[in-house]
Amino acid sequence: MMAPRKDVRWHGDFLRLVEDGLSFKAAAGRLGVGTATLTKHFQADPAFHAQARRVRHRRLHGPATDTTWHPRLPPLLAAGLSIPRAATRIGRSEITVRNHLKRFASLRAAVDEALCQAGRPPLFVVEGRAGPWSI
Repeated sequence: MMAPRKDVRWHGDFLRLVEDGLSFKAAAGRLGVGTATLTKHFQADPAFHAQARRVRHRRLHGPATDTTWHPRLPPLLAAGLSIPRAATRIGRSEITVRNHLKRFASLRAAVDEALCQAGRPPLFVVEGRAGPWSI
């Protein structure tokens, strides 16, 4: 005999409450669901658990970082623009561009590749040697 299906109608309400700022425990309590039941639902439905974690992460850390402008930066730096001028050209602040250069290894690699193709020295440390610009 098959086990009875779990009532999952509350999952959507739970996710909305978490998105509105409640903790998992508080959201479950507001819906009249015990923490043990919540844990069992998370274990039985990993997709529901992952979705709840994503909602909580977005609430705690904000939206994902905008990196759509990254492909536009390397050609500007390779053409000889400074970081402040390139930042202005792509509509970002100099601080944002410098922070992204520090945080994203793929952006640093793309910038160095573009600089090398243009015959310019690399911007970042290569084999223990620093490039001419400091970020």
